[in-house]
Amino acid sequence: MPKNLMRALKIVVSAGLIAYLIYAVDWSSAVDKLRDANLSLVIVAAVIFMVNTVATSAWKWRISLRIHGFFNWRLLELGKILLIGGFMSSFLPTAIGGDIYRVYRTLPYDGQKSRAVSAVLLDRVTGLLSMFFVGALGALALYLQNQDPEIGFLALALAAPPLLAVAFPYLVGLKLFKPLLEKLAGIRKLEPLMTNARLVFMNRKGLARLSVVSVLFHILAVIAIAFLFAAVHTPGALAESAVADTMYSAAALIPVSINGLGIQEGSFAFTAQQLGISFSHAVIVALMIRIIAVLTSLCGGIVFFFDKGRTADLTMSPESIEQSD
Repeated sequence: MPKNLMRALKIVVSAGLIAYLIYAVDWSSAVDKLRDANLSLVIVAAVIFMVNTVATSAWKWRISLRIHGFFNWRLLELGKILLIGGFMSSFLPTAIGGDIYRVYRTLPYDGQKSRAVSAVLLDRVTGLLSMFFVGALGALALYLQNQDPEIGFLALALAAPPLLAVAFPYLVGLKLFKPLLEKLAGIRKLEPLMTNARLVFMNRKGLARLSVVSVLFHILAVIAIAFLFAAVHTPGALAESAVADTMYSAAALIPVSINGLGIQEGSFAFTAQQLGISFSHAVIVALMIRIIAVLTSLCGGIVFFFDKGRTADLTMSPESIEQSD
């Protein structure tokens, strides 16, 4: 499918979904709730979201970079790159997405350049698995409250990806997979991939640290969402927020809309409704999450305007790789 046609289709899907959500909301009740909304809680949630998007994300990324032998990156610099990447993904008419920009800014001038790609990929995969883990905890908490078999099944489904990820190194170590691994190791084009994979699995402490910070990232996001629900007078929705946030984030992986616009809000509102939360309240909270994300991206635009380009040469050396914990 031509790129222009695909982009037009995504715009139509996003616009249609947003229009439906707006139409489905009971605005007579929603407007009253918005008037009575606790602005202090909204501000607290926005601050948590913004700090999480920049600081915690930079922390995760730096751990991933260190696993791959990049030791000289500062949190402030990585936070700046994340802001600019978010702005590029959201506003600029370019094929350069946020992750591509992250790779570009951390490419070494010598050494194996594939490690910059692998670092971003590891950050993303770990974040995705942590998202499912936190969602599974929320679903488990809801199941313990009401013993609903459907919620119990959801908890198991969400827990499956992180459990498989934990078991993966042990499964790969089985003799059954040894011939396949040897064959893959002999393919020259896959050599960087195999090298990076070994680097990651050898650094168990770094991988564990990255997993913990990734879980922290999603817990903070859930807390921020719970604050937004409390702001529109739906308190005590922490477990529901965990499940709804998982569906919201997972919906972004479906490439049928512009940056997940519409499909994320719809997934969030539908999930929250199934868990007993007012559909109108859930749509309001989802839209507030989107507005906060847009404001954060706009901050990235300001940073981009004053950015002076790539930082100084941050190369890898065999000695620095050996220092990896």
